[in-house]
Amino acid sequence: MIDHFISSQKNMQHIYLTFLIILSFFIAKAQEGFIQAYDLGYKGMGFMDMIILEDKATLILFGTAKSPEIEQWGVLWVKMDTLGNVLAHQLHHDAGGDHYVLNQGGEIIATTDGGYAMVGQLFYRNSGFIMKLDAYGALEFVQEYPDEDARNHVHTNIVELEQGYLCVGGKQQEDYLRDGYVLYVNKQGDKIWDFHYGTEGVNDHLRSIIPLSNNEILITGSSGNSSLFETNLLNLSGRAVALTIDTMGNILSEYIGDLYFTKDSINSFGNIRRTSDGNWVNTSVDAAVITSQYIYKRGEIVKRDTAFNVIWRSRFGEATSIFNTLIDVTETPDKGFVTCGLYAVSDFYGDPSYYMASWLTKLGKKGQVLWSRNDTLSYDPIFFHTDPYLSGVVALPSGSIIAAGNYIDTDPSFRSQGWVIKVDKDGCIIPGCNPTTSSTNIAALVEDFSIYPNPTTSQITIEGQGDFEVQVYDAKGQLIFAPKMIHQGGQIALDHYPAGMYFVKIHQDHKILTKKVIKND
Repeated sequence: MIDHFISSQKNMQHIYLTFLIILSFFIAKAQEGFIQAYDLGYKGMGFMDMIILEDKATLILFGTAKSPEIEQWGVLWVKMDTLGNVLAHQLHHDAGGDHYVLNQGGEIIATTDGGYAMVGQLFYRNSGFIMKLDAYGALEFVQEYPDEDARNHVHTNIVELEQGYLCVGGKQQEDYLRDGYVLYVNKQGDKIWDFHYGTEGVNDHLRSIIPLSNNEILITGSSGNSSLFETNLLNLSGRAVALTIDTMGNILSEYIGDLYFTKDSINSFGNIRRTSDGNWVNTSVDAAVITSQYIYKRGEIVKRDTAFNVIWRSRFGEATSIFNTLIDVTETPDKGFVTCGLYAVSDFYGDPSYYMASWLTKLGKKGQVLWSRNDTLSYDPIFFHTDPYLSGVVALPSGSIIAAGNYIDTDPSFRSQGWVIKVDKDGCIIPGCNPTTSSTNIAALVEDFSIYPNPTTSQITIEGQGDFEVQVYDAKGQLIFAPKMIHQGGQIALDHYPAGMYFVKIHQDHKILTKKVIKND
């Protein structure tokens, strides 16, 4: 009896261990990431920010795109799942023929009615705007806020309050210096009040907004002198600024940080987030190497207490370029942080060592760098370059990280493309990697793979280089054509499917290209 019991226990242990091995295999497979480019039928496009919805399975991205029919840049809204499948997209143009411009660090917000809102500016008219979309990305309203007395008007961020929306940014005045700007509108976008913030003769900009209560809002930004009037960059200075205001526009409190000169550092609030322990974390920049003409920067993430005193300051990366910048930061499930932006090696296009790369870095609870990866995507170090920004980042409950951005090839066609990268908690596309600088040529996928005819009434032909896998999804993100391996080229029949929009996904070595196909009757 005892022997039988021991034998049964050993069998159960064997089954349990086998189950764990199988489970770990599937978990590892599920954690594999990707680098995915998107060709949604536009002349050019790019992602500026992303948010993850409460279901933790749906992403909303926004950016800009230029349609083939209209020579205007519009606001692009994209809905996708966390596997990178596009579920819907919409593009909105200015009715007056102008270009919509969005700012690095600007964010899209989910509104309480299930829709979305974002802000930006108009290129020629130099006025800020607020755009409100419904749950499906359709336009509800867009309101413009012109100011004939300002040279330039930048709206950076927006939040929803009980009675309306509050947005912040800056206005460049006749003296070419910028004032901070706060605007409060009702739920229809009609202005209720606004005010300027700053000191005469100083460059001020307000960047982030976080509601603290029903009647108290935190606004952060920076204040300093301008390189327009300083011939020696060693004399540049700046300080972090934080205001709390009420819904009537009254300033309740004001935090003015210490003044730093660039020879010491650059002390400012970039994007700021509330942490799970009630403190703050923000992006910044460290001016590590300064000359009279150039500021070579490193990345900097700062954690602060509720009074904005520094708890820790983490500086990382080499001071290689004037372009190095961090744009977004978010907390991860293990209470660490992940940040993204742009990293460059050398500032000189003719330098053989020159390249620009996306920047994705994971920090621990105390600011220690756990891993960092740079993806160069595609570049020509002699003649042209690529700016592969990552502008928005989210962390999934599993610890995996998704970041979105855009890259611009500065060849004569100035192509731009939206792209998304997904990595596991260790920064790996393939589990077990050691994240380092890598060259991932997404541009080759975009250029070398063609699908025709598009639109189609029956089948499509796919042509490309080497071996690749093809999947087809409908407009709801449902897989309708099982994965098929193709060498060089092949046909996919769509005869039996209804007219509408489909997405063809081409997989090649963890790189993915998504192309939109229209089927007509």
